[in-house]
Order: sequence, then structure tokens, then C-alpha cells
Amino acid sequence: MNPTRLELSDRNPQRLRMENNMQYDLAIERLYNILLTGDRNAARTFCNNLRTRDTSCEEIAHNVYWPIVDMLFQQRRADQITTLAFNYATRLIRSIVDGWRVGYTQETRNDRSVLIYCGEGEVEDLSAQLASDLIEASGWTVTFAGSGIATDEVIAEAGERRPDALVIWAPMGVNAPVIRELICTLRERGANQNLPVVCGGGVFNRAPGLAEEIGADAVASSPATLIEALAKFDSNAVKTRRTSKTTQTNGGAKLRAARMRAVA
Repeated sequence: MNPTRLELSDRNPQRLRMENNMQYDLAIERLYNILLTGDRNAARTFCNNLRTRDTSCEEIAHNVYWPIVDMLFQQRRADQITTLAFNYATRLIRSIVDGWRVGYTQETRNDRSVLIYCGEGEVEDLSAQLASDLIEASGWTVTFAGSGIATDEVIAEAGERRPDALVIWAPMGVNAPVIRELICTLRERGANQNLPVVCGGGVFNRAPGLAEEIGADAVASSPATLIEALAKFDSNAVKTRRTSKTTQTNGGAKLRAARMRAVA
């Protein structure tokens, strides 16, 4: 079996899952190393080989491309990758993701919409774009604005468009206070005060519990879990859950402050 190709078989389902995971791991490692060299032809050839097998484009996006984007995020933050290699990899994987989305199976529209914003930076925007494409393929109407949008603009847009959810994806630690302010302002004076808010990726993957502490209604660690979280939202249930929360103690506030310092 060529390990660069994600093949499926009709063998035992549990063993099949294990074999698929191993093949995904091999694909991630090999493609990641190619991306770091900037070899555009080799990267596209490799991805085309993945696409020729009996595996959907969405599966490869979730199980190969997303982990690679997340690795780039982590290694860049830890200064474990040179600027040159990082630039090669992010530009090349973005070009692949841009072309790859045309192969997604578009589910029937579910008459629900979502606004998506993200943290600043190349890999943060790339991460949010990948998530946006997969959410749209799952049936949602997606509006993706990227980063650098003022809180007042987000509040106004949420009031005008009346989306079914707001997603803040892949922010950096320094963005956490701004996101907290956005959520508080939205609920205090926004025209869409019961709008569910999901935070995910980026700093929220590094600091468990942070999303809940700044007021998010749900947290997701990947595009797949984000799609699951969006599917479960019900505005009435969100409103009930918010009003039933107990008042936080001073000790809890101190814990939150310590976590905010840790992820900044």
C-alpha cells in the first residue's frame, strides 16, 4: 500500500479506523514537510494523490489540512519554525485549501446563518477560512469577515443581519479581553442580545475554560467540533442557560485573571 494515499478497505471497522488514523498521520507528516520547503508542485501532486482515493474532500480537510494548520499555529507561536518556512507553508496550504473546497459536498441549506471573525495573522485567518468553508458545506449560510473589525461594527452587523450564531475563531491571547468586551456589549445593548457565541481554536485550545469564563456559549477545538456545536444551538436554551448561571465569586475572578495573564 502506498502510505501517501488514504485508502479504505472493507475490513474490521475498529481496525479500519486505526489504519485510517495511521494513514492520516503519515499524510500529515509528509505533506507538512513538503509545505515547509515551498515545493508547490510536490505539494499539489501529493494532495491530488489523496483526492484520487475513496475518501471525501471533507474528510481530508478535517483530518489532514486542519491538523497541519494547527501545527503551523503552534510551532510559529513557540518559535520552532523559521519565518521563511512558515511563509512557504502558509501560502502554499492556503492555495491548496482554496482549490480544495470546490470538491466539498454541499449539504441542503438549513436556513441558518453564522457570522465568523478571527484573530489577526496569516495562520489565524487561514484557520478561520478553512472552518468557514466546511461550515458552509454543512448547510449554513456563512459570512466571514476576518480580523480587525471593531466591536461596534460587529454589534451593528449582528443586529442588522440577525444571524443564528456568532463565531470568534483562532484568536491570540491578547485578543481575549477584546472578545470578553464584545460579548458583554452584545448582551447589554446589542439588538440581537440572545445571539449564541462560539469561541474556538487559537488561545482557547491552549487554555481550557477560558471561553466559558469570558462568556461564550460554547467552545470548539476544531472545525468538526465547531460544526457540531453550531448544530446543537437553540436560542431559547441559550437564554435559559445564561440566566441560570450562578454569580461568580471573587476567587473565581482571581482565577480568571491568572489565566488571562498566562495566555496573553
